[in-house]
Amino acid sequence: MGDIHQPMHAYGDRQGANGVPVTMTARGLAAKLPSVRSNLHAAWDEGLLHQMTWSWGALVTRVEDGWMKTEEAQASGLDLGTPRSWAEETHAVAQRVSQIQPADGVLDDKYLTQAMPMLDRQLGVAALRLARVLNDAFMSSECPRP
Repeated sequence: MGDIHQPMHAYGDRQGANGVPVTMTARGLAAKLPSVRSNLHAAWDEGLLHQMTWSWGALVTRVEDGWMKTEEAQASGLDLGTPRSWAEETHAVAQRVSQIQPADGVLDDKYLTQAMPMLDRQLGVAALRLARVLNDAFMSSECPRP
């Protein structure tokens, strides 16, 4: 469920951005991390997340206390759809990611500030949809009961 919401998994250029070299210099909350040479796909898989917060638990709290409280997150039906519609939506996010990609390939604090709303939204939407899929599965009469 997380993979279908990761923008670079719906990005058709240069092997899903694995062929797009970047240098991550963003510090965010992780001021002690050194600059890292990587690729855009890996940056969106986890590199930028490490720059945003100091632990996975803190990231969950950040999304729950931030994006999950927005009007969009509270809207009815956001957890509905199909894997195809989710992939198409993620592809549109990937296009926005490509628009903010710096020509020099340096993902600095300015880039992190632009990327964070997209990151938070994709994490939040994936969580809502995963919850829906699990709830539907466990409520199904086809789900075996112990």
